[in-house]
Amino acid sequence: LDKDFTLQLLGSGGPISDDLRASSGELVWWKGKSRVMIDAGGGVYLRFGQAGGKLEDLDFLGLSHFHTDHVADVPALLKGGYFFDREDPLDIAGPEAGSAFPSLTGYMKALFDGDEGAYAYLNGLFDGSDGLFPVTITDVPYKTSQGTKVYEQDGLTIYALGIPHGDVP
Repeated sequence: LDKDFTLQLLGSGGPISDDLRASSGELVWWKGKSRVMIDAGGGVYLRFGQAGGKLEDLDFLGLSHFHTDHVADVPALLKGGYFFDREDPLDIAGPEAGSAFPSLTGYMKALFDGDEGAYAYLNGLFDGSDGLFPVTITDVPYKTSQGTKVYEQDGLTIYALGIPHGDVP
């Protein structure tokens, strides 16, 4: 049994409100710290805090796709950077654009662009200014059969691989 690694489900619900579950989100504890989060659907930020997760320990956020039940809490999660001292970037990976969906880069710009973003006041995420930590953004090709390395640090390596989900990258 590998005690260095634990997977915790923060939410497994869909985009409905009457199943009493947070939407999709998973947390990987690595060496006792909340280091990796996959998806941040509605309610996941609350569950992250209830689980004892710490944003200052989070090294990687992977977004599987841009359905709301997988990403609705991304702004809340990243805004949490105002409340503690962190300088290390948070690595974020998500799919490249396709069909009616943006790339991760396009999604982040739609949220946080300083001129037109829905949350323009959080634009400091792009460069670590204005009291926020910086993020690094990786758009992952999803039409390849090869995995894409999206994170490697402290003996932990993460690969992303595109899988079919209708017309959603």
